[in-house]
Amino acid sequence: MMKSVKDVGQANLCIGCGICEAMASDQVIKIKLGEDGFYYPHLNEGLEKQEPWQEIKQVCPGMLVNQDQTLSTQDEKLWGPIAQSWVGYSTDPEIRWQASSGGGITGLLQFLLEKKIVTGVIHIGKSLSNPLTNDVFLSRKREDIIRNSGSRYAPASPLTSIIKILQDKVEKIAFVGKPCDVAALRAYLKLYPQYQEQIVVLITFMCAGTPSMKGTEHLLKTLKVSSDNLQDFWYRGKGWPGKATAIDQDLREFSLSYNQSWGTILNKHLHFRCKVCPDGMGTIGDITFGDAWIEENGYPSFEEQEGKSLIIARNNQGKNFIEQAITQGYLEVDNYYLNNLEKIQPYQAQRKKLIASRILALRLTGLFYPQFSGFYLIDNSLSVSIRENINGTLGTLERLSDKNKFNYFVFKIFSILSLTIQKIGKLFKYFK
Repeated sequence: MMKSVKDVGQANLCIGCGICEAMASDQVIKIKLGEDGFYYPHLNEGLEKQEPWQEIKQVCPGMLVNQDQTLSTQDEKLWGPIAQSWVGYSTDPEIRWQASSGGGITGLLQFLLEKKIVTGVIHIGKSLSNPLTNDVFLSRKREDIIRNSGSRYAPASPLTSIIKILQDKVEKIAFVGKPCDVAALRAYLKLYPQYQEQIVVLITFMCAGTPSMKGTEHLLKTLKVSSDNLQDFWYRGKGWPGKATAIDQDLREFSLSYNQSWGTILNKHLHFRCKVCPDGMGTIGDITFGDAWIEENGYPSFEEQEGKSLIIARNNQGKNFIEQAITQGYLEVDNYYLNNLEKIQPYQAQRKKLIASRILALRLTGLFYPQFSGFYLIDNSLSVSIRENINGTLGTLERLSDKNKFNYFVFKIFSILSLTIQKIGKLFKYFK
């Protein structure tokens, strides 16, 4: 049973969003980088009794995530609630080039700021002191949102100061974060509805997971650039999908394609919490953005080209903001129909379908697992074969088997059982 934020961290379920630090103050809880390259909550030993655990556990995405809307179609059960969907890009050429995927988010933020719908944007950007790390920014101008655009494939804590900002009644905020960040903030606003009017819109993006700082170190090593000799670094952008690029002190440029950087390095360093995340699609925000990859032979193509954003309005509020941005000339879009989405986002679809089997592994080993509701995990697991579900459980058990002898024992027993089931399945031909 979880009794503190320390327990969430020790269970390897804390993604470092920072909501606990905001709720307790940084004098009581401080988010710090661990030896494994991820952020964890650290309690001040003299102030443990001041930790507001009863409130924190109602919003912590390591404890629970709720998707409240009732969904009917199988497409919605897989991709989440959909008011309308488009493919488009920012009409500002600089934004379209600088951002990761057509500048959809940045174009929308430009509209919200310039039309004074919001007074500021809370989002993550490259640290001003270290190009490898992330900081939280409250952006108010076009140049600020452009500087903080682009994917940041490293740990981030965008909620550490959110309550201080909300307590300033003047601000009207657009928040941009990972799906788990948005889930935490949405839950906080339900717990403290007096702040709801100050968060004008919750914007998120399709997320394949957060790599540790070890992933960035691995990437630099592959580029043969020392962090001590680094002047600038970015993971993506300046084209679509854009290259992971390091600039050294002699202004020499070293880069790897997106397929190399993400596909062969960074995605090998994902947080365990991301492996059991039901919401890589960002269903809890008002608007979700993603890469509108060009399909070639049934698979997404990662060849460099002009960027395009997949845009999904999750509710009428999000839909209205996108439609206004289109009407005002900030976004150029075409309608998009979801029957092709699984071909350009196969990883997201497959992960959603296997989450139930992965959580089963946590239950078999007696480990704590987050409570997920409204994601239709059983329905989605039934859309893939028994073999795939067994392999999903088996793969998770194998990762857990390194933790202790009991997990290893469960892994071996389940391996024997699954092999037997698969042999029987072949005999009766009921496996897909």
